[in-house]
Amino acid sequence: MNNLIWDELKFFISRLKSLSISEYLNLENNGLCVSVKCDLESWVYWPDKINSEICDKIIKFFNGRESFMWPIYDNANTKILDDSGLFYSGDLIAMSLNPDKAITNKANPDLKIERVINNSREWAITAGISFGSQENEITQNYFDFIADMNNDRQNLALYLAKLDNKPAGTFLLTRKNGVYYFGVKPEFRRKGVAAAMMSEICKLSHKNIITLQATPSGYKFYKSFGFSELFPIKVYSPEKEIF
Repeated sequence: MNNLIWDELKFFISRLKSLSISEYLNLENNGLCVSVKCDLESWVYWPDKINSEICDKIIKFFNGRESFMWPIYDNANTKILDDSGLFYSGDLIAMSLNPDKAITNKANPDLKIERVINNSREWAITAGISFGSQENEITQNYFDFIADMNNDRQNLALYLAKLDNKPAGTFLLTRKNGVYYFGVKPEFRRKGVAAAMMSEICKLSHKNIITLQATPSGYKFYKSFGFSELFPIKVYSPEKEIF
């Protein structure tokens, strides 16, 4: 199951690499740095032990670019990262769900969920607000980023949830059933929106295992829905706090 999580994360980061808005650096051993021109949408994938040489390459690549997140594989020795000036910024919790074991009794039946096909701007605004931004803080780079992801329809699917015909929440589902950008706008929380969106993800998964990397704020909901905790993923970044 651990490999399933890391394979999914690698798949998602490789899709970010393919976007026209991205810059990237291929590393040895299938490692990858991707810089997207949106704060904290940039990632490092490094599936091996950390050494000073690889750390220097990664920091040099991101110098002058957007901030980034570096999830640490297999509890690697992080002293090199500490000495490099990067910060341990918190944990993502790797989780998985067998859709047959989902707990769906709190879902809102009135929620309408549709895949975004043409106009991704509404999705971008809803996601931005769901994750703490004000609408006037959402940059054109972010709109371009979301539109770019939406164009990769073979691998990435954006879904917008509406309640009473008003945008309420978002999620992105990869071709391998990885879940990202799962969020609900503040005014729609505690109304069964998140449960209804996750129920829809279970249907879309075609009974295959669903994976995600939960932030501390989302962990309690995923656990209550039936997700199993697999392991913590340490995240390093130039920022002290990113979750």
